[in-house]
Amino acid sequence: MNEVIKVLKQVQSLRLIAGQRLSIQSPKLDGMPRSPTKINSVENRMVKQIDAKRKLDYIEFALSLLSNDDQHLLAETYFNSESPTNYGVAMKLGISERTYYRQRKQALLHFREAYFGY
Repeated sequence: MNEVIKVLKQVQSLRLIAGQRLSIQSPKLDGMPRSPTKINSVENRMVKQIDAKRKLDYIEFALSLLSNDDQHLLAETYFNSESPTNYGVAMKLGISERTYYRQRKQALLHFREAYFGY
């Protein structure tokens, strides 16, 4: 179950990376000799951005396969920072904390099946 939670907790940072604006600039030549660089930071950021978008698309697809209740519970738990505690999420959803834990476990199992295929 930990691998599922890890994937869901990555969504916020993946959204930040995927939404970054990148500017591609031509190299500036000033006539001074330089050692050749093998690292292209803009290219590396572009690759990270494309990878983040791909991961987000896959997560969103897996979430779309879940019921609306499962989607809503997982979104409130992992994507919404307004209710940072389990108790706060349960109150927002209008359910008891015990019911929240039971439904969250089921939603995570369903997401695991949709995302990992097992």
